Amino acid sequence: MFPPQDLPFWAKATQGEKPSKLPTTERDGNKEEASASSSKKRVSVTVTSVVIEDSAKANRKDEAQKGTQTPIYPDPTYGEFNKADEKPGFWAKRAAEAPWELGATDLHQPGTLLNRLSQMPLQREPIIQSDTENRKRAKLSGEEFDHQIGRHKDQINALIGQAVGKRLDAENACEPCVSLNGKFNACVSVPGMNECASCTWDLQWKCTFANRGEKKQGLAPQNGVLNEMLALMQSIDSIEPQDQEHAARLALQKQFLAQQIFEEAERMGCF
Repeated sequence: MFPPQDLPFWAKATQGEKPSKLPTTERDGNKEEASASSSKKRVSVTVTSVVIEDSAKANRKDEAQKGTQTPIYPDPTYGEFNKADEKPGFWAKRAAEAPWELGATDLHQPGTLLNRLSQMPLQREPIIQSDTENRKRAKLSGEEFDHQIGRHKDQINALIGQAVGKRLDAENACEPCVSLNGKFNACVSVPGMNECASCTWDLQWKCTFANRGEKKQGLAPQNGVLNEMLALMQSIDSIEPQDQEHAARLALQKQFLAQQIFEEAERMGCF
């Protein structure tokens, strides 16, 4: 028998000792290095995923906020009758732009009242008549006022007319305005309108100028030819076009008639 220390390698293997290709310390070192490298990769991937997810959430939040943001309008100003004019502000400029759906067509249609008024210089900021003992008005927010303006063409015309027309003193103002029943705190005459701008808002045919045909400061005298043309314009406005060709013919008639009205009013010294 060989002494244990002299056994051949194959004999040692049979006794449970398997030869190793690498020393134990070297194998353990490689395992630790591989494990550390794998951990670093997992951490890197995790951090990158978190950063990407956070960035995506932030982008979605920004997009959601942009999608839900609504325009912010300043609240309209209220004032006593015949208060001094304020320089044109937000609502005067918005009236000239007429961004409401009902005003979009007329604004860019040559010869229409809105088109002509939008080209006139702004004179003042429209101010709503303040409360009186006999009449209390709901205080509107900017958004509510903007919605109210855009519901009717007359109100769009009234707003811009109030901003560009000629202001009348108390002695020449119409009765509804003097009685503090008008929408605005000043009586303003506007070329091409039968009523003052304030009455055009919601007191049509109640305005002194429309009912009695009184000649007031800055208003067109009740000329027969001018009245006929204005009546004809209203008649054309009430016609419902049958098709696109008919609508085009009506538009041309209105354009021509509006130019005639403008020239007649200018001849009478209304501008």
